[in-house]
Amino acid sequence: RAVRDALLPLKENESRELFYGIDFHSTNENIFYPIDEEVKTAPDNITQKWTEMVQASNPDVTFSIEEFDTSSPIAKNWFYHTFGIDAVTYEVDDGIEKETLEKISRSAARSLMELLLQEWQKTAVEN
Repeated sequence: RAVRDALLPLKENESRELFYGIDFHSTNENIFYPIDEEVKTAPDNITQKWTEMVQASNPDVTFSIEEFDTSSPIAKNWFYHTFGIDAVTYEVDDGIEKETLEKISRSAARSLMELLLQEWQKTAVEN
């Protein structure tokens, strides 16, 4: 509720725009649960592009990807239904070695920021 309450006012503020959502967990595997690629988001399919970048940067780590529709009452679907944006549930293996986790985390954060900045620049040019 705290996140919802903090983000909802952004819908009414024309000088702010929510661009992407992440629901992060640790579990027993490295897995991405993106919104189904066929669902149009703005910008479109950030997660699919990002997961390719994460996998390419970490070829020695296994990542699973399971796309889902937007019908279940979970955070990524709330982001989509509320803001029309792409979002992902991203889970990491809580048994992974600290050094490997740090490498994955840094490369994932860097590649996501690069991708979001590229997409933001496209949006700025279009508007």
